[in-house]
Amino acid sequence: MWLIGRLGRWAVALALTLCGAGVPAGPAVAANPAAPAWRVGILAPRGPEKALKAWAGWRDWLERRFPGERFDLVPIVPDRALRRGALDSLDFLLANPVQFGALDPGRSVRWLATLRPSGRGDLRFLEQIGSAIWTRETGPASLAQLRGRRVGAVDPEALGGYLLGVELLDREGLAPGRDYVPVFSGFPAERPLLQLLAGQVDAAIVPLCLYEELRDAGRLGGASLRLLQPVAADAGPDAGSPSCAASTRTLPGWSLAALDTVPDALAAALGRALLEEPPSADLPRWSLPVSAADVERRLRRIDYVSGDRDLWAQARRLLAYYWPWLAGLAALASWLLGNSLWLARVARRQRRRLSQAHEQLHAYEQALARADRVASLGEMAAGIAHEVKQPLSAILQYAEAAAYRLRSEEPGSALLPIVQRIRDEVLRCDRAIANLRGWARPGPAAPAGERRALGVLVEQVIGMVRLQADRQGVSIESSMPSALAGRPVSSAFEQVLVNVLNNAVQSGAGLVRVQARACPGGARIEIADDGPGFEEEHLRFPFVPFRTTRPDGLGLGLLIAQRIMLSLRGRIHLDRRADGRPGALVTLDLPLEPAGSDS
Repeated sequence: MWLIGRLGRWAVALALTLCGAGVPAGPAVAANPAAPAWRVGILAPRGPEKALKAWAGWRDWLERRFPGERFDLVPIVPDRALRRGALDSLDFLLANPVQFGALDPGRSVRWLATLRPSGRGDLRFLEQIGSAIWTRETGPASLAQLRGRRVGAVDPEALGGYLLGVELLDREGLAPGRDYVPVFSGFPAERPLLQLLAGQVDAAIVPLCLYEELRDAGRLGGASLRLLQPVAADAGPDAGSPSCAASTRTLPGWSLAALDTVPDALAAALGRALLEEPPSADLPRWSLPVSAADVERRLRRIDYVSGDRDLWAQARRLLAYYWPWLAGLAALASWLLGNSLWLARVARRQRRRLSQAHEQLHAYEQALARADRVASLGEMAAGIAHEVKQPLSAILQYAEAAAYRLRSEEPGSALLPIVQRIRDEVLRCDRAIANLRGWARPGPAAPAGERRALGVLVEQVIGMVRLQADRQGVSIESSMPSALAGRPVSSAFEQVLVNVLNNAVQSGAGLVRVQARACPGGARIEIADDGPGFEEEHLRFPFVPFRTTRPDGLGLGLLIAQRIMLSLRGRIHLDRRADGRPGALVTLDLPLEPAGSDS
């Protein structure tokens, strides 16, 4: 039934537009009491009864102007109008711009007309929106004197009854709650004035023209009030009475809008009818609808747009009012932040020191472990040297006896060089054992041993290792400057060369190159091969005992070589080949004695 009634009303509105639009008003035509009525919401700041009385004549004119249509006036108390959903059942809304913010966001609004100032009748306080701030004659004489006083108002959301007045006080540097105490009386709108007359408040913020209406009606009892910071309001070109007193700039008056339930044809016809000159002086005058953008910009300046607060404006106000406290808080926050950063820096420094101490402790533990292993190796080496020396002495005696007999009986025998070679190897083993015993003894002293020319020692070692290298298909090349070849060196260095060359040959290399060159204070001997090279772990920790890559190795060769080099005041360094190719590079830095010191 509701839908059928709506469709019927749309059809009537369309017929009015096509056939009767623009026809001047004739005699009164009774509306069809059975037709559904259009609900016209009217803001009632002074109460529902006065709103119905003030707009009854206008409602009758609408029904005469549009025969067959019914218009029901629905008074809306402002504090309830702001609640979402309270306006959903309306077809038209006549109110100030703030109330339209309470409409459902999904509903469309078509502005029809805006009240224009006339200065006549009970509607003049609706034709312009503004605030008047009144005090008693014996009360405060300026806005500045309101500091610390009680200021009455209608409602925190009332546009003319509070917000515009608050904007004016704010420009004077007065903030509600801090500089003055707002006292809200609620609707109807004349309550703040009555509280002022009763001495309950020191000042009252009321809508424009309300004071004049109450005065003309004799409701003020002849009391004389003072308007603070008066500003003349526009009385309109056809005003029949003086303009109302105001304290603030004014906004356009109430506007009438058609909502989405009203057909376009009826909305257009009603808008044209409102802009025509009314037949009676008691009816309100209308003008083209005022741009909502202008009103919204003004509302933004007072922190109120469609029922929502402007947070940025509130932040600016708080900053202006409470900047000393905010500055103190900022200083405290800065101090706390600086203190936290300083503590964090100290903590990081302590953590770094603790990490360094932990690494040093770990290094000490590793050094102790290595020292313990080296001590064990020293003891083991001393024991091995003691046990091996006896059979070596016997072998040496047998070899010398055999050589003596061959020289006596068969001087040209082919076995004599072989026996001589056995004797040399035994002597080399004896020197190695002597070096090993010297390495096992604590202290920095060099192991005992004879001095030999560096060139001779290198060639002898290469000759011994080449026997094994030839069997594995490994070539050994060497180069020795003549200036270094005759320089004496301890025979202990022979063991170092043997260990390094054996490692190179057994690594799977195809070519091993031994190159010697002079350096400040001695000689540098580089042994490079084209084998797989050292692993990263070997380069980081090169001299770890019992670590080997060969299944039959003991992992002691490089450790013994390092200890011998240290005893000779030299150094051994492991690296990869400098040309970027695969392979290992062992550098031996050896201090040399002058050539004349050879013994």
